[in-house]
Amino acid sequence: MGRDDKLDGFVTRMGRGSATEADRAAIIAFLAGDDAVVRHEVGALRDAWYGWD
Repeated sequence: MGRDDKLDGFVTRMGRGSATEADRAAIIAFLAGDDAVVRHEVGALRDAWYGWD
């Protein structure tokens, strides 16, 4: 991948229920521990179903 390659999107919880701060922390730890990830930014939890405005 080139220098300007970017991937963005939502990470969702398997099954029923909403993602928690613990889920968010797990994603941050996963990305930080992956040598293939040069830089990451994890935003606040949002409701992908009902919106966030």
